[in-house]
Amino acid sequence: MASIPPNQTIYFRNLNDKIQKEVLKQTLYSLCVPYGRVLDIVALKTAKMRGQAFIVFGDIAASTAALRQLNGRHLFGRAMRVEYALSKSDVVAQSDGTLKFGEPRKHISAEQRKRQLGISGAQVSG
Repeated sequence: MASIPPNQTIYFRNLNDKIQKEVLKQTLYSLCVPYGRVLDIVALKTAKMRGQAFIVFGDIAASTAALRQLNGRHLFGRAMRVEYALSKSDVVAQSDGTLKFGEPRKHISAEQRKRQLGISGAQVSG
């Protein structure tokens, strides 16, 4: 069974969706910065993205350290679930030259991306 490959971006879920977005982003930054340089935090309050966030680190070693230390840790009364993101963030793609400006981004579902990666089920990596 394949797992999600290591990535500079980690995905947080099971976050308390009652917390204000800016407070959540500041708190996640404070939790993540000890593990390495944080390039971006995406936490949206849309119906589909509530309780979730993406944190982009400067390197894979930092994201791996944060994933290992923060997975299962309680934040605002809930145990966070942390795993590698299924795809590269725009910040990373821009820095490595693979982001294509002016082209519409092809969005695929998480299930489609898992099939592309050969991952079965909702497996947590770490």
